Amino acid sequence: MKQLFTRLLKLLAYLAAAVVILLAVAVGLFRLFLPRLPEYQDEIKSWANAAIGMQVEFSGMNARWRFSGPELNFYNAELLLPGEDGGRFAADEVSIGVELMRLLRDRRLVVDRVLVRDSAVDVHKGEDGKWRVQNIALDTLASRFARERSDGSVTVIAEDFDVSYTHPLNGQTVNFIVGSLRMTRMPERIDIDTVLELPANLGDRLSARISGYTSVADAPMIWNYSVDTRGLNLAGWSPFLPITAPTVSSGTADISFSVEQVASAPRNAVVEFDIRDMQSAGTVVPLGGAGRLEYQRDDAGWMLVANDFQLRSERGSWPATSFNMQGGQDNDGTLTSFSAGASYLNLDDLAELLPWIPETYATQFRQYNPSGEIANLTLSLADLHSQSLRYDVAMELTNASFLATERWPGMSGFSGSLRANRSGGRLEINSTDMQLDLARWLQNKVALDSAQGTVIWRRNSRGIMVLSDSIQLRNQDLSSRSSVQLSLPADGSSPVLDLESRWSISDLGAARRYLPASLIEPGLYRWLRSALVAGNVPIGTTRFSGALDKFPFDNGEGVFRIDAELKDATLRYSDLWPDAEIESLDLVVDRTRLFSENNTAVNAGNSVVDARIEIADLRDPVLTIDAFSTGTLGSIRQFAQRSPISKIFGGHLQRVNVSGDASFTLKLNYPILRRDEYTFTTRVRSSDGTLRIDGFDPPITGLNGAVSISRDDISAESLFGNFLGEPITIDLQRAGDELPGYSVVAEIDGRATSSGISAAFGDALARVIDGTTNYHGSIRFPRSDSDAPGPLQISVRSELDGMSVELPAPLTKVRNATRALSFTIDFLTASRIESAGRLGSDLQWSLAFIKNEMGWDFNRGVLAAGGIEAGTAETRGLHIVGSIPEFRLHDWLAIGRDAAGGTGIADRIRAANVEVEALHVLGQQFASHRIELDRSGTDWIVKIDGPQAIGTVNIPYSFSSDRILTLEMQRLVLPGSEGDDAEAGIATDPRTVPALSIRAEEFAFGDRHLGKIDAEFVRTPDGLRAERIHTEDPSFRIDGAAGWVVDTSEPSGQRTWVRATLKSTDIAATMQRLSSQPGIDGDDMEIAFDVSWSGGPRQDFVSALDGAVTVRFGTGRLDEVEPGAGRMFGLMSVVALPRRLALDFRDVLDKGFLFDEITGTFNLVDGDAFTCDLSLKGPAADIGIVGRAGLFEQDYTQAAIVSANVGNTLPVVGAVVAGPQVAAALLIFSQIFKKPLQEMGQVYYAIDGSWDEPEVDSTNAARFAEASKLAACLPNGR
Repeated sequence: MKQLFTRLLKLLAYLAAAVVILLAVAVGLFRLFLPRLPEYQDEIKSWANAAIGMQVEFSGMNARWRFSGPELNFYNAELLLPGEDGGRFAADEVSIGVELMRLLRDRRLVVDRVLVRDSAVDVHKGEDGKWRVQNIALDTLASRFARERSDGSVTVIAEDFDVSYTHPLNGQTVNFIVGSLRMTRMPERIDIDTVLELPANLGDRLSARISGYTSVADAPMIWNYSVDTRGLNLAGWSPFLPITAPTVSSGTADISFSVEQVASAPRNAVVEFDIRDMQSAGTVVPLGGAGRLEYQRDDAGWMLVANDFQLRSERGSWPATSFNMQGGQDNDGTLTSFSAGASYLNLDDLAELLPWIPETYATQFRQYNPSGEIANLTLSLADLHSQSLRYDVAMELTNASFLATERWPGMSGFSGSLRANRSGGRLEINSTDMQLDLARWLQNKVALDSAQGTVIWRRNSRGIMVLSDSIQLRNQDLSSRSSVQLSLPADGSSPVLDLESRWSISDLGAARRYLPASLIEPGLYRWLRSALVAGNVPIGTTRFSGALDKFPFDNGEGVFRIDAELKDATLRYSDLWPDAEIESLDLVVDRTRLFSENNTAVNAGNSVVDARIEIADLRDPVLTIDAFSTGTLGSIRQFAQRSPISKIFGGHLQRVNVSGDASFTLKLNYPILRRDEYTFTTRVRSSDGTLRIDGFDPPITGLNGAVSISRDDISAESLFGNFLGEPITIDLQRAGDELPGYSVVAEIDGRATSSGISAAFGDALARVIDGTTNYHGSIRFPRSDSDAPGPLQISVRSELDGMSVELPAPLTKVRNATRALSFTIDFLTASRIESAGRLGSDLQWSLAFIKNEMGWDFNRGVLAAGGIEAGTAETRGLHIVGSIPEFRLHDWLAIGRDAAGGTGIADRIRAANVEVEALHVLGQQFASHRIELDRSGTDWIVKIDGPQAIGTVNIPYSFSSDRILTLEMQRLVLPGSEGDDAEAGIATDPRTVPALSIRAEEFAFGDRHLGKIDAEFVRTPDGLRAERIHTEDPSFRIDGAAGWVVDTSEPSGQRTWVRATLKSTDIAATMQRLSSQPGIDGDDMEIAFDVSWSGGPRQDFVSALDGAVTVRFGTGRLDEVEPGAGRMFGLMSVVALPRRLALDFRDVLDKGFLFDEITGTFNLVDGDAFTCDLSLKGPAADIGIVGRAGLFEQDYTQAAIVSANVGNTLPVVGAVVAGPQVAAALLIFSQIFKKPLQEMGQVYYAIDGSWDEPEVDSTNAARFAEASKLAACLPNGR
């Protein structure tokens, strides 16, 4: 053995040496041949063209010897394919290798290797639909390469190729580099290996191998394709995908696959992949996946198997999953059976793959949009093209869902298992948080907290039987346990259902959504949805037995019955009627009849027991209710207010407040499908009830009787009560045609007493009305369906016979007289009332009241007097217009303010424009004056225009403020008054009177004209005081002060005082302006008075006048005054003497009674002026007067003594003898004149009678002494 081995080594060495020698000789010969290559260039081209099958063009060539053998190199070469226009490859270098052994053995140049380096290739799809490389059809290149067969192998190597690929659909061009491509052709086999260096937007690299071979001559080629990729950028590859594929926006992948293909059909395939974060158009979340897929196909069919498959998404990763699909086919290739299985499927993730599957299948998937998880799925289909398809399916479902369609319901959250085949099946339900979409029947999805049960079905020759002995459903609204058996006959006849169910409902309001809209008449469905407001059903049962086509079993062919007990429920049986609050109600549905006879309810606060409720036929549902209710008038009013009864009363029942016990019956017929055709009858009986209308406080009490109301009629039965403390009778009836805006009228007849009226409307009325009178009233309720409905209205009319009205004129009325009163009160809104009426023929009003936080209050109105119509006030407050015969301000002010200090009548007045025939103000009576009154921000503005007063008076709203009451007058004549006006000022507290400012261009007391006046009265703690009063006339002026103060020592509690001085420069003119007979002619007069009286300023103050008056007249003359010729200046009784003296002293006074001075002092006590020193000093005689002048009575009780001066002689009739009375007279005379009386030179006169016609008679010293005593002139009463 050792020797044999040694010999073999020697032989191999010899052979190797021989080979080396031969190679050396060949190399030497090849080097000798190289310099002559250009001479054989054409022969070489022809040989190269034949060797590689393409025409070779080049600019230079070279030859070299490589280890594998000789090699020809062509530079700047082009390879052209004959017959292909423009088809050429350009390369920097093309090398052709010659097989050495064939060259040595056969002395033939046989190509065994072709190398093309540094070329650029364009790949695109031509207009003819064929792929082209450098404009050469790809199949032409492939066939040329495949048919170039030789005895040996040929290897074509491409290096550093720049490939430009143009996508056929979008025209996008992609460039990449083929680093190496090796194609080896052998007699029976072709191998291609390549590595592509991808651009960054495509990924890292791609390597591929393609092998084709045939095992039998003329047999089809068997091709094997294998590709391995790493780090593919899926977004970059998106343009290369079919146009139907979605655009990939992100993701990377590693993919390896191999395919075995025979002819044009793949036979085996294996794919391994790992895709990461792929996002494409139409997907919501990025996807990833990994696994291995295997595919096999043969004549019997095909099979696809996946192992370790895993899909990844934001929802999580699948567990390692396996699935398989297998199809069987016949000899014609027709699919005859199909089977599939999967250990796990997540349908939510599969939905993200929809953009990658054909749109037909994607549309079907989206139609149902399935989701959830499927486990342990098996599916087997056989006899696919026969009439009796055989199937077998099993799966486990978790949180499965699919959408509802027009034919099939939808669901979500289903968990359970399914097994089914042609003979039957079984469905196990074990779900929580499940939803059913029964869109064909229910508007809302049904949410179930729990669904448990088993459904089994079996198929036999008679049909299909579906049954379950316990299906339990539960959610927050209801729970049920049902057993069901459904027979589906094979002959197509009606299914037969046998169902028993026990159920409960926790919330009726929520359960409304479970009503099957498509199975209930639409009108009844809408009614049921609105009727079931709230409540619960602790227990309910349903029984159904019979053929479905016989339902509702009118002829007794089956059973359909529902029994339910409603608790604490609210039923809204009509939008027109108040909801029924059910305490307990037993409800029965028997076929098509719904009824209840055992129930307890509260309806708007009224108790109802065992009302008869029925819908006789649910196919034409008419609800009938026959109920008796007890409650109060208040609760019945609430019921009526929320029912059609309210429309009968015009919707104003909310303004009617009632109380007291009552009961009522209601019979209602309510066609649910024809709701406007409802009818009802109700009868309300009151027992000692009370009724009050909001805004009109006096109630009707002791209300008894009955009222019957239907949709078309209303009536009262023995309805009576008390109003204002007196009995009334009430009748109710429909309004007649004369009241088109009204529906119901309540007629009331009764009588009213002054005590009852004052008790209802305020004690203040007790002072102004007295007696009893009959009246007729009515309450009118508007018609709600009228085009012009009236307001809720109360009207009253009475002749006021038997009732006296003790209000100031012009409202005064005596008891036995009649004066027609009529008025209406219109309740326009909840916060507005208007009243209009008339009293007699000359007084009308139109008033409006509003309701605020404090209650009802007067807002605006018009009071019209004198027969004119009362219009509508445009602004707030009371507006007074027209004309009245008499108005006494003091009387109206006395009632004008509320006794409690609230808002009174005077405060309501906004404006007035009234013609007053007799206006009585503060003891003055003004005749025929127009008064215009308006309001400013702080004062009343009164404009007065008439013969006695013209000007403006500003009166503060509040006398307690610091505002001043001002009079700015052109004329102010205080005419005085007759009757009771003098008392006007007594009741007024001077501390409540504001400060006064009086200015008048012409001021007078009656016919005593004082000229211009300017006076300012200021407020003091005790009243009013004027420190300066000034009047001025052309002949005289007055300056002084005055006051009106509180004085507790006075019986009236107050006192008025005046201190002033009158000075005149024309006595006769002054007396004429003061409306007295002049009697005295002179130019110097001064009167000073300091007087006061108890009470305030008033017409009759003279009777209480106290104080002192001093008079002084300068040089002048007494004129003779005719008795009755005019009013005399009462204090100056001396002017009554000249006529008498002219008779008795003719010789002395023949030249007129001249005087040097007249002086006097008067003491005033209770309206009487007493003087002891009224004297006249003249050149002819001196006159002294003593006694009393009655200022109130306007009369005299005085005596005068006349003494002639030296040289003058008195008549004998005047002489007296000495005596005590003469001594007294002499004493008084000497006190007056400050000189002794001339003996035998005096005459006495008695002055008596009225001021207008004084009586002057001769008397004696005794009368003079009496007058002196009356005036307390003598000391010690002598």
